[in-house]
Amino acid sequence: LFVLIDTLVDRELYRRFDAGIAGRANAIAAYLGAHVAGAEELSRWMPEFREEGHTDFFQAWDAQGRVIARSESSQSLDLAQPRRVDTGEFRHFDLALPDGHRGRAVARRYELAAADERGSIVLVVAEEREQLDELEDRIHLIFVGGVLLALLVTVLLATSGARRALAPLDRIAERIARIRPGAPRETLVEPGLPAELQPLAQKFDQVVEQLIATLDRERRFAQDLAHELRTPVAELRAIAEINTGLADPAALQRALRELGVLGAEMERTVEALLTLARFDAGLDVSAPEPLDLAGLLRQMCERLEEAAAARGLRFD
Repeated sequence: LFVLIDTLVDRELYRRFDAGIAGRANAIAAYLGAHVAGAEELSRWMPEFREEGHTDFFQAWDAQGRVIARSESSQSLDLAQPRRVDTGEFRHFDLALPDGHRGRAVARRYELAAADERGSIVLVVAEEREQLDELEDRIHLIFVGGVLLALLVTVLLATSGARRALAPLDRIAERIARIRPGAPRETLVEPGLPAELQPLAQKFDQVVEQLIATLDRERRFAQDLAHELRTPVAELRAIAEINTGLADPAALQRALRELGVLGAEMERTVEALLTLARFDAGLDVSAPEPLDLAGLLRQMCERLEEAAAARGLRFD
């Protein structure tokens, strides 16, 4: 954009500048080609060509290359001219002016009347261009400053926008950091959350819920396991302590059978708890199975038969 605008502005500046020089060249040529009695000096009605002007210059040559007119500002010094100057066509070019400044000039050949011994006029009109160059430099400075300012504003806006866009993610991260098992949990989906982040927050809520549910199941499993095995373990310890000093083989065999029964009961308890945990986790689906309730009760009664007989109890 900078290159495009700079090119267009420079082209328009030089177009206007060259057009002004070309217009004065036509006026000077008309004056030089006209035979007006008592005409005043050209410098009288074009003061920019006076000796003290030092901003505008002109010089004219006839067809033989003789100087026929020169501005007082040239101080008898010649202006440069292109190698080829055609009739009816302006040639614009840059040159060094007689006073040493940089200038812009236009050259053109003008045909005179057939009776005019000069044949034709080659006219060069020049004007100092340093002010135009300074204006161009200021325009360049403004353009460069505007581009740099635009880049700076763009960077600041992009940084600010990125921070504002990432702020919801920072709040989500803070809420995730506050999640604790067993503690009240706040959801990640909050009012004002950008629509682009809502699916992410919802999915993360689901993952956290599943994770917490898994931890709760594991904690319940451990509690249930400890609760269910506490009594059988106490019975195992009691049987082992009571029968430690027995020498009767029959009593020892009976104690071992009781230990085996307790071990089988503990095994069933653990299997039941594991099955329940799998059901809670959705890993297994319950399938009804037949249960011999009478046989199970008969086994329990046989196990407690001696203890019941010792207390005078009977099972029906």
